[in-house]
Amino acid sequence: KQQARPLHPARPAGAVALAMHPSLRTMRKWHADRMERSEDTTGVPVMSPTAITAACLRHDGYESPELNETLYLHFRGFLRIQNLEPYTELRALFLESNSLQRIEGLSHLTSLRALF
Repeated sequence: KQQARPLHPARPAGAVALAMHPSLRTMRKWHADRMERSEDTTGVPVMSPTAITAACLRHDGYESPELNETLYLHFRGFLRIQNLEPYTELRALFLESNSLQRIEGLSHLTSLRALF
């Protein structure tokens, strides 16, 4: 009797593909683009919960804040660090090239090891 051949030659039969389908990745990035436009009344970008969630989605992170270990918020023009309280498992935070005056509001991030 002849054995059934796997559909994908590099993957054994029954193995689950863990990579995200390209169209799903494109859709997540489009959704993130629409969510991340959070500005105050003067037009300055604000580090709002929706802007942070959008940044997570853009960089293949998670919508649930506690699941993200890396957060990319660089080159956004933020004036203040805020709304990071739910990101308790954050290990790396990228804040370079913003308009931050002070580094504050990070004391609750006990797992943080790298700040860029």
